[in-house]
Amino acid sequence: MKKRTRIVSSILLVFVLLVSLLSMGYSAQEVILNSIPNKSPGEDVIISGQTVFDEIVIKVLRPNSTILYVNTLKGKNFSDKFTLPADSPEGTYTVVAGKGSIVDIKTFNVIRKQPSLPSSSSAILIPNFKESEKQAGAQSSQKEDIKQSDKEALSEVTIDNNGIIRPKISQLSGERLEVRLDEALVQKALQMQVAKDKILTLDLKSNKPLIQYNITLPSKIFTASFDVKEVLVNTNELSLKLPADLLKGKSIDNNKQIEIFIKKVENSNIPSEIRATVGNRPIYEIGFYQDLKKLYVEKSTNSIKISIAYTPGVDELSSIENLVLLHIKEDGKVEILSNSKYIRTSKCVVANVNSFSKFAIGYVTKKFDDLKNYSWAEKAVSSLAARNIISGIDQNSFRPQEYIKRGEFVKWLVNTFGFDAQYFSNFEDVKKDSSYWREVGIAKALGIAKGYANKFKPENYITRQDMMVLVQRALEVANKPIVKTKSSLATEFCDSSDISSYAQDSISVLVANDLIKGNGKNQMLPRKFATRAEAAQILFRVFFKWE
Repeated sequence: MKKRTRIVSSILLVFVLLVSLLSMGYSAQEVILNSIPNKSPGEDVIISGQTVFDEIVIKVLRPNSTILYVNTLKGKNFSDKFTLPADSPEGTYTVVAGKGSIVDIKTFNVIRKQPSLPSSSSAILIPNFKESEKQAGAQSSQKEDIKQSDKEALSEVTIDNNGIIRPKISQLSGERLEVRLDEALVQKALQMQVAKDKILTLDLKSNKPLIQYNITLPSKIFTASFDVKEVLVNTNELSLKLPADLLKGKSIDNNKQIEIFIKKVENSNIPSEIRATVGNRPIYEIGFYQDLKKLYVEKSTNSIKISIAYTPGVDELSSIENLVLLHIKEDGKVEILSNSKYIRTSKCVVANVNSFSKFAIGYVTKKFDDLKNYSWAEKAVSSLAARNIISGIDQNSFRPQEYIKRGEFVKWLVNTFGFDAQYFSNFEDVKKDSSYWREVGIAKALGIAKGYANKFKPENYITRQDMMVLVQRALEVANKPIVKTKSSLATEFCDSSDISSYAQDSISVLVANDLIKGNGKNQMLPRKFATRAEAAQILFRVFFKWE
């Protein structure tokens, strides 16, 4: 009996080994990495091979299993090159290339030609280091809690009196910066802040051009279990504002680190159909990882803010309203971020997003054939239509002279502000299959659209004064820094007696904030129906007035 059991066990073991070998063979056929020779710090590493996939991800791991380099490559015969940092520790580095669980793996060794002693400074903080270890420097021996290779991988940082974390930029090499923060260092930075709402700020600006930032942070920062309101990451070219609950409810390990990658991307690595739209403007890839696995971060609201520095060209200065941020998704689809805009004061393109991937600054326009006699509204219509905030009657016609209906104006208004809200009911005269059902429902839930006895009359034309009331309510809901006034600025118009009492305060607020001016005869024409061109113009002013 025992002999039979041993035979069965042996057969099962052979079967398992065969399955494993077949699986490895399958992966190797899907992705094949070429061998990589041994290197020294500061040298270039070439990663190449073949694959059946249209796109793969390559990762390079240090001897301590932290990520040194990551990139997405296209093409059957792939090739990539990166430079080892000058302070790279000796040891075996691992290269992983593939898609999902189908990967090939190669290793190479890094050997120092001329070892150098690490410097130390009393003004420098090193995560996870005991004070005695910092003083010992390179002379530390086996008594240390952390291996020398791990020490060299950690970034040296300073914390100023405001709790802002800054890396020691002077030690950078290879145009890449890595910052690794543990819980103790984060807590120290937060304790130095006097503000009630704690903001973890990483100032990664440098006086030398960088192409990649690797930022490692405790997972707890993004699960609302840390005393943090938000995380700010500032580089020379790009800034990120991340909410503290970014990963709350996600399937992650709270005891492990999160790695954020910010990398400059070449124009050749974006879909060919938008390369002309992007031109030579900046492109960045942003990703979140844990244990080498990409985290698909998605928020129901646009609570992530991205800001990319850009100086418009001479030919763009007269129409910077057409500068937008494009979101290039994982599947290659491209979305124009409707809330993106160029901010003159900070010289950057900003947008609020709900997920990460590649982002590129583009220049887009939308032309209609029937705006020749409406030059005063042409820029407003073009820039808002390009963002899909407003729409024409068809591809070529906007019909600026036509009156706009109440339902359609609310749709444009909600799109302008990017409002989103849960709504469980709508006005009883708003049909569920109408093009404005969602937006009217949101406006009702937010208290912007109030209607009449649970009716909104969406197919009626909207009066100019009702349009202004809705805009003023939306400004309040959006918490825009408006000049609030109840002074009767509305009475300055020669036809002020025609303004209904419920609209006087709203019109006064819009006048005080330079959003409406009346016509050349100092008339407001409050009871006149608003045209599509007039609606576009006031929403254009609202959209570009505030960041």
